[in-house]
Amino acid sequence: MRKYSKEKAVLVSGTASFFGSGALLGGLVLIAGLSFLGGCATNEQVYKVEERLRSLESRQTRADATGARLDSLIRDSGGDKSNQYARLNNKIDNMAEQIEQLTTMITELESRLAQVNSQSTAQISTRAGADSANAQSSGINCIALYDDSFIMVRQADYEGARAGFKDYLNYCGNTENVDNAQYWIAHSLFAQNKINGAAKEFTALISNHPKSEKLATAYYYLGRCSEKNNDIEQAKKYYQTAADKYPQTPEGQLAADKLAELKR
Repeated sequence: MRKYSKEKAVLVSGTASFFGSGALLGGLVLIAGLSFLGGCATNEQVYKVEERLRSLESRQTRADATGARLDSLIRDSGGDKSNQYARLNNKIDNMAEQIEQLTTMITELESRLAQVNSQSTAQISTRAGADSANAQSSGINCIALYDDSFIMVRQADYEGARAGFKDYLNYCGNTENVDNAQYWIAHSLFAQNKINGAAKEFTALISNHPKSEKLATAYYYLGRCSEKNNDIEQAKKYYQTAADKYPQTPEGQLAADKLAELKR
């Protein structure tokens, strides 16, 4: 049984609350940035970011509620200590994953804003029709397809999101968001507890996109997949890779924590 410290629970709870507030502030900055872009941002794009903000607000509410439950469990620390430790540790793991998902979400939003900021309305329209020869011949708007699929992830419509991102890979294979689409396919499977399918897609992300910014997350979730399949030794290897190669990332730090836990 892993030892549990009150300080760790308070730290995780406080971090979740702080991060939630920061996420909302970052989202408001994004909305303001889009508003000042004038012709570079359409009403549709602003609406999409607002949709993402609503998703962040919902996630913050859940994080705050989880923190409150943690505080309650700490105060009521009598009774069966071992059972309470197990429950608290599970809460901490869930909180850590929520924080990691928030980090990924904000990074994605910032990336999308940068794309909007770097292009005029005419350039966006041109690129949408010419992302790839396949997309052009099929009449696919790659930007809209990606954004719509991304919103479905935040709405927990994982089946719809996965179908959209698969279409994106098929029709928009030459665009800069291909690795992100691959990641969200894997993420949607993991969220549905389809562990083997998720592991396959995370592995494909690493193999097909060796320079992706999502590699740390992929290795971390491969460790989670192996752990869920009770392959602890393989899980350790994935966590070790994430911790060693990406020590400054949130996922690398989560992997280091999981590795330390499994080695106890």
